[in-house]
Amino acid sequence: MTEPLRIVSPVHKATRQLGIWMAEASQALGVEPSEGHLLSYTLLYGPCPPSELSRVFGMAPSTLTGVLDRLERAGMLVREPNAADRRSFLVRVTPEGGDVASELRARLERLEAEILERVGEKGMTGFEEVMTALGDITRIDVRDERKENE
Repeated sequence: MTEPLRIVSPVHKATRQLGIWMAEASQALGVEPSEGHLLSYTLLYGPCPPSELSRVFGMAPSTLTGVLDRLERAGMLVREPNAADRRSFLVRVTPEGGDVASELRARLERLEAEILERVGEKGMTGFEEVMTALGDITRIDVRDERKENE
């Protein structure tokens, strides 16, 4: 029998564990996990164009439109004209959406603190090395880091 992969299998498992954990945390705040994640991201990096959100979350444009429509109807985000490109718009979190995103962030910070207590700085250094190697070898940037530094 083939052994599990040493890096990809644990990363996949952790992704599922975080996904299930986030689903419970998000739903307790009245949003779906994808909505909570999008609100949290947009609060931190927004306002941002839908094309960025589509790339970061791996959503088809039609799926993203549905998520944005639900969050806009719930008063958690707004779509505004993009002053830099009149053909597009930017997504911005409202104060109500910011409250949800901030609570999700607080819950994630508590989760990280518990993990860091267990693994310590040495474990964290090893984890960061693995994640850096993964990004370097795949050469895939989910976010456009150049825009962040402009």
